[in-house]
Amino acid sequence: MRIPMGWTVENTGDEVQVTDSRGRSATGENLKVAVTNFRAKFYAPVIEKYKNIDLNTRLMFDEIIELYLAVTNCCENGIDAFCNEFPEEKERAMTIGLSINEVLDILDNEWGTLTFRNFFKR
Repeated sequence: MRIPMGWTVENTGDEVQVTDSRGRSATGENLKVAVTNFRAKFYAPVIEKYKNIDLNTRLMFDEIIELYLAVTNCCENGIDAFCNEFPEEKERAMTIGLSINEVLDILDNEWGTLTFRNFFKR
């Protein structure tokens, strides 16, 4: 099972705990269950929160990151590296926000873009 970069895994013998780089964690009887529990605990509410937005919806930087992480299951380190390549767009996202269309244009064919794009085709 692929674990996102920046996550830690601790096996206590009775259960497995996964923790992301933000310190959020979940446990399970094995790694697969722990990761599934993590996604249900932290990503499912995010997807529910944004499920009705469209491509013209403007989101602020933190909202874009939150949604992209939840939809694509990518790692935060990858997002940080990508954002550093586009400082002007990041600044704009932090001050006035970006539409989902603008985000998709910036992402082009980066990792997870197709998954992110398909989220809006439901």
